[in-house]
Amino acid sequence: MAATLLALTQALLLWVLGAGLVGWMGADGWSLLWVAVRLLVGTAFQGLFVLLLLYAVLSWVQPHSPVYGWLSRLLGPLLAPIRQHLPLVGGVDLSPLVLLLAVQVALMLVG
Repeated sequence: MAATLLALTQALLLWVLGAGLVGWMGADGWSLLWVAVRLLVGTAFQGLFVLLLLYAVLSWVQPHSPVYGWLSRLLGPLLAPIRQHLPLVGGVDLSPLVLLLAVQVALMLVG
């Protein structure tokens, strides 16, 4: 709820300040809501990207840390379907890399 209000406030401020939104954003509230939803989804994908990057780095550097265990439980449901279809390559799990690429494509589509 707080993230939604923050995204709506950010979209409203961008609209008021005219930061490049004047050309494609109408005067109605639905356009403002659409911008807020896009900002919220983009922020969620960016957060997921950072968590995946941290997970991948920790898996190489310090796989027994408590943070890695927490990230593994958090990201496990997202990585499990990829792990079912992607075999290990030389004993290395490439599922975080595949999900990082998918998140990056999703960020390009949202942005």
